[in-house]
Amino acid sequence: ALAAWWEPLLAGAPTLRRALGGRLVLDAGAYGVVLDPGEGRVRPWQGEAWEHWFGFAPEVLWSLVDRHVTDWVNEAFLSCRFEADRVGGYNDAVFTFFKCLEPGRMAYLERTLADAERDAEGPVAREDTFRCGDYLVQRRCPHLGADLSRFGEVRGHVLTCTLHGRAFDLRTGACLNGSEPPLRTERVAGERSGR
Repeated sequence: ALAAWWEPLLAGAPTLRRALGGRLVLDAGAYGVVLDPGEGRVRPWQGEAWEHWFGFAPEVLWSLVDRHVTDWVNEAFLSCRFEADRVGGYNDAVFTFFKCLEPGRMAYLERTLADAERDAEGPVAREDTFRCGDYLVQRRCPHLGADLSRFGEVRGHVLTCTLHGRAFDLRTGACLNGSEPPLRTERVAGERSGR
């Protein structure tokens, strides 16, 4: 049931699959499944290595699947009805995936991640920027691609994405509270326009 539900979502989300990285295991004791982002498949877990492991009581996992819950973060993770482990650093894409388990949300997430990936690879086109005070700034947050013209908040020379709290120095583009790539900014001459 989980493969039938998630594999079509993964098939349309190649950028998300890259962002997820290694295998995610859902372990319910006697039975476990592995989501393999590289393959875009969900299958029984046979003990292979993982990057993220989530342990659930069987009735919690079955309930999430049976009810087709599209936001596991709010339904299960925030209630602390699970255990978790990981290899390596925190990966925001993992929990974002678990909030987007339906086609509309997944399509939005994929577009957002693809836009952010594109922005990180090359020069920003004028239509992908917005005026932020004395600066022309890339529209998509380097973290997970939120639209900064909508979710950005400015204090002094700091632009903060209100969705995930990443802060950027408008003068240099440097991320002030994470390891995100720099925000592309360009100081523009002329009349100051506030946000």
